[in-house]
Amino acid sequence: MANTHLFEGRVTKSGNVLVTYNGKPLPVCAEHYNASPDGFMWGYDDSGVSQLAYAIMHKFGTIGNVVNPVLFAEETYLAFRRKIISKIPTNLSWVMSLESVAEWGKNGVLSISDSQPVQVVVTPQIT
Repeated sequence: MANTHLFEGRVTKSGNVLVTYNGKPLPVCAEHYNASPDGFMWGYDDSGVSQLAYAIMHKFGTIGNVVNPVLFAEETYLAFRRKIISKIPTNLSWVMSLESVAEWGKNGVLSISDSQPVQVVVTPQIT
């Protein structure tokens, strides 16, 4: 997978949380998993963080041609939330490549490991 597949997150001046995949809004996937009526967030461990982790894992499963992206997301989002999404500083924008997420995997199955961290690039919010 090329590095052109990017997830990006930022909080606007008005406090709205924007998460995109390749420049388009990342679907919340509430029809499959509805943890947060308020949408996405990162930087701590709550329902918005769970929703973001689920949506990224679902997108990863869809792009990676996983047979059942819903089941894949259900089985992987908790570890992804705990090890990656909850640790991104809340006050920073971030970029994460699909390739970086894929590096965790072996043979098309995501295996989250401390020895293979996902690279997340964070930047200060522009005010």
